Amino acid sequence: MALDKLVRDANRYENGVIKQIEMTTADLFCLITEFDEPDFEDKRKDYRGNFKVESKDNSANIFDFFSIKHEFVDKWFKKEYGVTYKGVPLVLYRENRTTLNT
Repeated sequence: MALDKLVRDANRYENGVIKQIEMTTADLFCLITEFDEPDFEDKRKDYRGNFKVESKDNSANIFDFFSIKHEFVDKWFKKEYGVTYKGVPLVLYRENRTTLNT
């Protein structure tokens, strides 16, 4: 899984720290689609355990995250809900953020 590779690669460096992982709605769809693949079925439970969702009012639900419910995604955009993978915050954007070419 790509998220594991990012975390693993950062840990190889003495000062490697991932402050957050930015993803778009398209990235989120690909991630959830990967979980639903039949080949992933035996690993699904372990990987799902790496995700945490939080909200101040405790209304965030991990199952809403995995089913990509509109209300959940809207609240994630508004930063009312937080999602982490192995403790690293996942930040959701509506479109790709790219670096500026100079």
